[in-house]
Amino acid sequence: MSTVAVSILVAAVLILGFLLWRSRQRPADFESDFNLDNWQPRTVRPITKVELMALAKIKLAAPDCIIMPQVSLSRFLRVKKSIAYSPWFYRVGRRCVDFLICSPKGDVLGVVELDDRKPGAAHTSRGLQAKERTLTLASIPVWHINPESQGAFDQLYDFIRAELGESVAHSAQSVEWAATENSPRGAGIEAVELDDDRWNQPWPTEDTRPSAYLDFAEMQPQAYDGARAPR
Repeated sequence: MSTVAVSILVAAVLILGFLLWRSRQRPADFESDFNLDNWQPRTVRPITKVELMALAKIKLAAPDCIIMPQVSLSRFLRVKKSIAYSPWFYRVGRRCVDFLICSPKGDVLGVVELDDRKPGAAHTSRGLQAKERTLTLASIPVWHINPESQGAFDQLYDFIRAELGESVAHSAQSVEWAATENSPRGAGIEAVELDDDRWNQPWPTEDTRPSAYLDFAEMQPQAYDGARAPR
């Protein structure tokens, strides 16, 4: 084989490798052939029955706090601007915690994760490990609670009160918790006229997927068909 042919072959391999690498760096919705009209949205209940039950118990344990279910890490965490944001967002930042607990001023007090995995369940996925590691790096308390254990929610009250006390102390000292602040959006809110028939949908309102469905997809990709993942 001539030198020219070898050079062309090497160049072709390099170009192909670069294109494959770029395709993995780009989220699917930025593909040129993506058509939003092909993804007809439908409403779902934003909280599962188990989460709804747990929310009622958390409210009793934290009556003075703001409790938000299914909040993505990117909503309450920041990363260094010198580091490319997209890889962090699509690997970690888009993942949600079951409940985010904040002070009345919005300071992050901690995270509640519902741990209802059955004995002998599959090992923790890489995505879940990354989420837990990220919360540890951010020094955010994480309380793993079995939603069926009332005693665990009773103990949660003491943990939250301690964190709330720390938040009040920081406020008294005029210490800003920049890591828990969210910058306002640049554009104003656009008023959209709602369709009066939006509740008369040809499908029932469904419960949302639990936050663990991404973990199920990673651990058992051959069994995941895009439908609801089992708990």
